[in-house]
Amino acid sequence: MRCSSVVFAVMLLVGSSLLPATAQKSTSDDADRVVRTIIVSDTNDASPASTPADTSKATSTVRPGAPGEASRRYEATPDTAPEATAADIRFMQHMIPHHAQALDMTALVEERTANESLHQLARRIELAQADEIAQMAGWLADHDAEVPPLPAAVDGPNGAPVRDPSHAMHPPMQMQGMLTADQMQQLAEAEGATFERLFLEFMIMHHEGAITMVETLYASDRGGQTSTVNALASHIESAQVTEIARMQQMLVAYE
Repeated sequence: MRCSSVVFAVMLLVGSSLLPATAQKSTSDDADRVVRTIIVSDTNDASPASTPADTSKATSTVRPGAPGEASRRYEATPDTAPEATAADIRFMQHMIPHHAQALDMTALVEERTANESLHQLARRIELAQADEIAQMAGWLADHDAEVPPLPAAVDGPNGAPVRDPSHAMHPPMQMQGMLTADQMQQLAEAEGATFERLFLEFMIMHHEGAITMVETLYASDRGGQTSTVNALASHIESAQVTEIARMQQMLVAYE
């Protein structure tokens, strides 16, 4: 139908060129209307209704890449949406005490230095990581997984236990980048410029350990593919990469 209509329109256009000028205009107008009708008709025929709709409703989980690296995308449909894995649970359970020690470190800043830049940095770390601890504890509780003892400053979900403050110098678990009891004692006993330098050096090491934990999560089988775990892990990684760069700049003053 489409082919014959086009041929007919072309014949009208060609034929009109053989007629007198007055007749040419009338015939040309008729041919033009035919061509426009064909175009509109073809456009309507190609409507979405003629193509089977995609009902899979695929969703994407994206992990932003580190500076200079490409992002990683995970595709999933409702039937294949990733579920929490043992690696996800382990990451959350280990990151809580890791963050808790960072809060122990920032708690020392107030009385040991008057450096305003360090106070601002410590406050930023404290606010971010206390909030992340609460998110991780809530996620673990929702997945019926054990919630590690929490810092006193963080409200636990469904009556989750609060960590004994005496554990600050003796963390119950030792993850990547965490300070030893001796290092925590060294930091607690320092003051002024000595404290500032130690705090920056130890916190950089601590942050690097957290980034390693994120990388381990993503390297595991299906680790970090659920939207909540991916969003939290990606945020931890990007925030701590940024803070490491800032602390390295601050350390220059102590060289």
